Amino acid sequence: MSEGPGNDVLATRRPYLAAAFVVIMGARILGTALSPVLFAHAPLALLALSPVPANLVLVAGVSSPVAYWAVAWPICVGQCLLAYLFGRSEGTHALRWLVARGVASEGRVERLMKPMRMSAPLLVMAVPGPIASTLAGAFAAPARLLVPAIVVAQTLWIGLCRFFGEALLGWIAVLRAEVVKHALPLTLVTVVIVAFVHFRKKWAKSAERP
Repeated sequence: MSEGPGNDVLATRRPYLAAAFVVIMGARILGTALSPVLFAHAPLALLALSPVPANLVLVAGVSSPVAYWAVAWPICVGQCLLAYLFGRSEGTHALRWLVARGVASEGRVERLMKPMRMSAPLLVMAVPGPIASTLAGAFAAPARLLVPAIVVAQTLWIGLCRFFGEALLGWIAVLRAEVVKHALPLTLVTVVIVAFVHFRKKWAKSAERP
């Protein structure tokens, strides 16, 4: 897993799947960078761009159940199914691609490999998201098991986040009121932080190259 991000690592059998995966992860980064202003003025857009658990909980506290599920469920399930297809298409090469692209760290991929070999369906239930779904596909977990597992896992996690969001309605309302007051400076801070983290990874990758 220590291979550098050369052209052979970044090349894929189905470039359209790789491109879709890049778009998904790019949208998550963009959503994180713009999270204060989106949470303040367009929470469903935040959910559509970056449906991570923290955002699911926050948006659950400021949106109706119908709107929440209509946005969260198809996006979360769709992203994971696409990631699974990408893993199936590329095999273990997908793992090197994830690291080379900076989508996941080598350490994170290696930590997930052992439980993935033991039970891919259980892992996507416990660690829902595109990374685990990609690994499941890379290790050729059968679709008849993985597709239902992904759907069930995402449904449960979305529902759990909705539960916590509704339980924290008062706190989320106070938080949103403060974010609305300071949306611009908070967004500038998050943009700087996200950009710094992103480029620091790029610099680290460049420094590792011979």
